[in-house]
Amino acid sequence: MIKTYRTHLIASAIATIFPAILGICLGEFLPQEFVTHWNFMGQADRMSNKGFDLLGISFVLLLSQWIGVFFTMKDRKNKNQNKKVFIMIIWIFPLISLLLWVGIYSSAIKGSMDIPKIMLLFLPLMFIFIGNYMPKCKQNYTIGFRITWTLRNEENWNKTHRFAGRVWVYGGILMLILFLLIPTEQTVYVMIPAIFLMVFVPTIYSYLFYKKQLKKGEVTKEELKASPLEKKITLGVIITVIVILLLAFRGDYEVQFESTTLSIKAKYWKDMTISYEEIDEVKYVEIKEKGTRMFGYGTPSLLMGECRNSAWGSYTAYLHEKTKPCIFLRVNDKILVINGEDEESTKEYYEQLRVKVAEEE
Repeated sequence: MIKTYRTHLIASAIATIFPAILGICLGEFLPQEFVTHWNFMGQADRMSNKGFDLLGISFVLLLSQWIGVFFTMKDRKNKNQNKKVFIMIIWIFPLISLLLWVGIYSSAIKGSMDIPKIMLLFLPLMFIFIGNYMPKCKQNYTIGFRITWTLRNEENWNKTHRFAGRVWVYGGILMLILFLLIPTEQTVYVMIPAIFLMVFVPTIYSYLFYKKQLKKGEVTKEELKASPLEKKITLGVIITVIVILLLAFRGDYEVQFESTTLSIKAKYWKDMTISYEEIDEVKYVEIKEKGTRMFGYGTPSLLMGECRNSAWGSYTAYLHEKTKPCIFLRVNDKILVINGEDEESTKEYYEQLRVKVAEEE
């Protein structure tokens, strides 16, 4: 099977690696650091050094592609799989790689393109692209809606994937229109429910079709009974999805004013304790540019971690995204920026801090 797709595999590997090699060759004309990741809000949240750090990004993508292709080709049911489906699988990661590198280099040269918006638009386009190929996908264990009712019954598989193809195409078109109309920072509120529905609706359709077959006597419960391994895999997928959703929307921090120290207790990120004597400056400001999160934890409503912007350089943030005012602290030549859940609580924090710091002077 590898021989059949050898040309596509070689070409896709070159397409994945070439942008990073180009960056290394042109290194002297590029900045020392690149933005290499954007969060759901369209904000840059990770930086990497030029050179072999960038090559590592391409190798991770290439390895991901090879792992996907390896397991797909190992699936015995894929021996007679539609060739167009295999070609689609081979080229998905190279296309993601090329899109990522367009964003990285445009950001590095301060291009005028709205990179976060362009990268977000790729998602609905991918749903439309894959949706077109879903009806062509034959029954297998590695591609498509691999649930008990589809894997054990070919008619259910075919009906489900024809239906899912339409859902993904129309859902992708609707998502694309909405992404074009709404601000980049609000797309997360469309994207996550849309992805959930495009997975959930075909799954329910498959189950209802199974119940219909069961009622007509076309199948029996024994025929479609899941094996212990399938049950474990299903449970693992459900747990993984739940954990991802919880991490995507949870997390918090609590600011505590103790007698001699300021403490920040954070969920999913490190705590911090600062003596009031260490604080050299306290200001109440409105942050205009959060900049780039180098590493840390972030959700659509929360930002915690090490950040960098043009005004302050490197700084540590514990911020609620919806609250614009914040408290700027200079601590031993380092910068800490915090705020509360709203403007009122932020003002209260500031007044308490100002008094505590003044008492220590």
